[in-house]
Amino acid sequence: MVIYIIHKFFESIRTHAVLLFVVGAVLVQSQASGASWFDNTWPLRRSVDVTWNADAAAGDELCMIELYATGRANPSGDDLRVATAEGKLVASRVLMAGPGDATRVLFNLQKGVRNYFVYFGNKNPGAAAPPIKHIRSGLVYEMRQFTGGPVDNAEQVRRAWERGKPVLGTTMIQQPMYGLNPFGPSENTVSHFSGSIFASVEGEYQFALAADDRATVQVDGKNIIFANIGPADIRHAGKITLTRGWHDLTLYHVNTGGPGWFTLGWRPPGAKQFEGVGRSVGVLVSGQVGPLEERGKTLVADFRAEYQSEADMDGAVSHRIRFVGTLPESLIKNATFEWDFGDDLRATGAKVDHVFLTEGVYPVKLTARVGNNTDTRTTQLHVTREWTRSDDPQTEAPDVHAKVVAGYDVASMTTTGLMRATRLHLTAGRPDDALRSAVALAKKPARVDPNETLRVLRDVSNALREQGRVDDAISIWRAVAPDAPIQRRASVELAELQLWWKPDFASVVKDLTRFEKQDDRTAKIALAHALVLSGRAKDGEALLKSLPEKNAPQKAAALTGAMARSVEYYIEEGDTETGEATWDRWQGEYPESFLNGYSVLLRTRLMEKRRAPQAAAKVAEAFAVSVPGSSYAPQLLDRAAKLLETSDPKKSAELRLMLKQKYPEDPLSQ
Repeated sequence: MVIYIIHKFFESIRTHAVLLFVVGAVLVQSQASGASWFDNTWPLRRSVDVTWNADAAAGDELCMIELYATGRANPSGDDLRVATAEGKLVASRVLMAGPGDATRVLFNLQKGVRNYFVYFGNKNPGAAAPPIKHIRSGLVYEMRQFTGGPVDNAEQVRRAWERGKPVLGTTMIQQPMYGLNPFGPSENTVSHFSGSIFASVEGEYQFALAADDRATVQVDGKNIIFANIGPADIRHAGKITLTRGWHDLTLYHVNTGGPGWFTLGWRPPGAKQFEGVGRSVGVLVSGQVGPLEERGKTLVADFRAEYQSEADMDGAVSHRIRFVGTLPESLIKNATFEWDFGDDLRATGAKVDHVFLTEGVYPVKLTARVGNNTDTRTTQLHVTREWTRSDDPQTEAPDVHAKVVAGYDVASMTTTGLMRATRLHLTAGRPDDALRSAVALAKKPARVDPNETLRVLRDVSNALREQGRVDDAISIWRAVAPDAPIQRRASVELAELQLWWKPDFASVVKDLTRFEKQDDRTAKIALAHALVLSGRAKDGEALLKSLPEKNAPQKAAALTGAMARSVEYYIEEGDTETGEATWDRWQGEYPESFLNGYSVLLRTRLMEKRRAPQAAAKVAEAFAVSVPGSSYAPQLLDRAAKLLETSDPKKSAELRLMLKQKYPEDPLSQ
């Protein structure tokens, strides 16, 4: 029997949770914003408006909020205080301070009170905030990294919790069931849930627990159930007699891989079947957090950051966030806003969408101006996925994000940002924007990740090449900074384009000669090919013969023949990409085979399949002229003439005449 349908719970919990990027769900002007400060040593505050049945309070109700402290709260959050509009401190607890300036706070609601203030910014706050005595509104959920060890019984699970580190996060949940990690991507976690459960009548209560992978439940400190991995049914159950009233509830959960989940149900006295615990753990209330206020100031730069969506860019994720400047209504009409998003990018406007291309904590600086009055604030904004929605994320097509990124100043972007932007544009099918960011990336002398930079540039180059935009592809490699770590590999990529896509053999020789003395086999082979095709056959031959074959010489004939047959097969199948890769491997292992001429003939067939007939004709002619003694020279001249019959009939006729004059006895001359 299934205890509960887990996904229904997710819908319920989202109505109570406050999303990380929305500062307290919505920034609103508090009804009590004119209230006096509870203590003048606290310079900053935010109002909190709570919608709840305040007049029927029992005294145990709790409210959870999230806010940004704009870099002014103590790192531990020990300076946060919650007070009523009349200045009365209420019991509170900082659940989580960070990452960045995000702070999650839990506080006791007061009967008849709907308006509160959260104070912070006092470097010497003195006595701690009044503590919360009982958790009777939802459950405190704390997660740590699972560090291993046995978890085959309740005691071992509890010890795993004690060993766990670091703390991944703390929040509140509405019911004792969950099925995702709200703090990040980790799938190796151990969690602790604590709160209270209300028994409406005295008697024997049966509890049932299901979990993936392990979980254990305690009521009033007594172990009731230990659950191994299994389906959500009642096979793991326990009994306990409870008096009417509140009882301590503790649950430990270990997940060693996958999404991880647990669900707890019970059967109260007289009930016919198990049911969800529901509101027996109390109802958690959320509040609306208001704009930042600073004592003695009328203009305070503040904003709310609303998470709009994530977009996939070839396995990575970008994040679109809407920034909205917030000021009192009396000031907002005449205000201007200047944004610095902490990633070397800037914007202006009261409402701005910005796409962050990588996760991290960004110092977002906002400058608000009203006439001659100016205020600047920096908030450490944690940009990441909405992990509380990881089962149902807010997603958009990459093109939506790419349109925003297309407006960025590429000269101001970091290397990592340019790599991600280029990936995004490629994924979104925006080659012009991908080219622009790729050229800017190529110009960066310093490399965060040279291998990834090379991969990104190569992907853009290949995409442009496939579209026939060979000149644009060449411009990427020409833009690589002379002192960049990828310079040598970039020169080889450029050589490949100028050998087989837009032949310019002399330029390849000029570019690669500097690598002739270096231990770079690929560069030397490309240089040798260029030497042969530029008419310096003897120099090319000498260089190719200086490169040892990678396999035993006695096997060369058989292996080169097999590779040639493989290339022929891929040509017939139209798989030019695999054919070219096989051809490159063939030439890399047996460099001298290039001098025979058959590999050149196959390469021209691959080029023709790639719809580059003029380039193929140029390669065929160049080899035939440079190595006239090759048995394949007549075929190459014949092939070059045929490739140009339509596009350049005059040149085709010249090649046909050359074939007859040089090889009058060859059947192709007849």
